[in-house]
Amino acid sequence: MKRALVSSIVGSVLLLCEDKDSPTDWEWDECLALLKDLTTRTDAAGEKIKVLVSTLGGGPNAAQRKRLEVVLAGRPCPTAVISDSLKLRFISAAVALFNPDHRGFTTAERLEAYKFLRLSAPQTRQLEATMAQMVKLVAPEQRKIS
Repeated sequence: MKRALVSSIVGSVLLLCEDKDSPTDWEWDECLALLKDLTTRTDAAGEKIKVLVSTLGGGPNAAQRKRLEVVLAGRPCPTAVISDSLKLRFISAAVALFNPDHRGFTTAERLEAYKFLRLSAPQTRQLEATMAQMVKLVAPEQRKIS
C-alpha cells in the first residue's frame, strides 16, 4: 500500500520520507510517537535528536503542525528538509516559527543538509541506505534517491 509518509529511527536521527501529499493523521501520529520515543532516549543518553526529511512536497497540515509544536514543547530540534517543492518552503517557514533549528534544502543541496545536521560519513551512508528502502513505500514509481 502506498503511503504519504514513512518514518524511521536511525541512531539519534528521525528519518521521514514523504510523497507529494500531506500525511494522514495516523501516519503523522506514528511519526510523532517515534519523535517522543527518540526524544526520551536521547535525553537519557545526553544526545541531541536530529530530524532528516526527504519529500516530494508533502508536509504536515496546520493541525498536524500544531501537534508537532506541542510535542517539541519549545525545545529546538535540528531539522533538515530536503525538497524542491515551493509548497514545502511555506510549510517549512511555518514550522520554523516554533522550531528555529528547522532548515530547508533543495535536492542539489543534500550534502549541505547533512552538514547542517552534523552527520558523520558513516551516519550519512546508513541514513541514505535506510531512505532507499523507505522510498519504495512512498510513491515508488515517481521517486529515486539522487
